Amino acid sequence: MDIKSLRIRSYKSFRVDEHISKAAAERYRRLQAYQRLRVAGCSEAGALEQLEISRRTLYRWKATLATGGVRALILHLAITWST
Repeated sequence: MDIKSLRIRSYKSFRVDEHISKAAAERYRRLQAYQRLRVAGCSEAGALEQLEISRRTLYRWKATLATGGVRALILHLAITWST
């Protein structure tokens, strides 16, 4: 955990906690499962039905993964103010 000051003479600092969001971890798990199903020969519609996600959601998650990497899906930065 890092503690960073807003200014040099700041009386407030913020703490940055990195933790894995359960929802983000589930998204990443489903993306991996989708890839495994497709490699195994399952159709796109069948894989999406099996994973209970829409095609739009799948491609939104894929875009997030492509632009921000795994970090964009997995890590959630929580900023907690402290005095």
